[in-house]
Amino acid sequence: MPAGLTCLALLAAAGLMGAADPPPASGKILLRATSVDLDNTTKQIIVVDAVVTQGTDSVSADRAEADSLDFENSRWVFIGNVHIRSAIHGNLQSDRATVEYRNNAMTRAVATGAPAEFEQTQSPNGVLAHGHANSIEYEVASGTVRLTGDPWLTNGRAVMSAAVITYDVNEKTMKGAADDATGKRVDVTILPKQDGSRDAKP
Repeated sequence: MPAGLTCLALLAAAGLMGAADPPPASGKILLRATSVDLDNTTKQIIVVDAVVTQGTDSVSADRAEADSLDFENSRWVFIGNVHIRSAIHGNLQSDRATVEYRNNAMTRAVATGAPAEFEQTQSPNGVLAHGHANSIEYEVASGTVRLTGDPWLTNGRAVMSAAVITYDVNEKTMKGAADDATGKRVDVTILPKQDGSRDAKP
């Protein structure tokens, strides 16, 4: 963690644990699009109306650019109306996202927007956590979501704003860090237990 980040706050989402998580996405990867263009000179691949699906997980966008159609080891840039959906870890929506694939599976995604949005659903009828930031980093293996750039996050029981917020989708915890250089502190609002509604976005 960079120097100057202090005042850590750790909040467990007590009482909000959902059903057992489904198994990770695996198996074949399907790419669907309106058009796919390959530049033989630059080896750049341009995909229009791209949808990449693996099991119940998917990434879709108005446009995608990649250095290889082989998902064994490639990096994709998705641009415009980006939606990253995961049965285990929730959903990301953004203007742009860079997604890394290793061993035929998504390993990391960095979503940016004004703002980018994150949501982890507990069931088809409820939301476990949701938030937004200018940049959201999603690490698949660790199950962590890191929000920077005016981040805001709620788990339904508390609302947090900070310089940096890290959400663990497996443990259902939030961790906020302040920044001494900018003076940005960690602010936490505890919501009444009887209030089951989602907190309005600022």
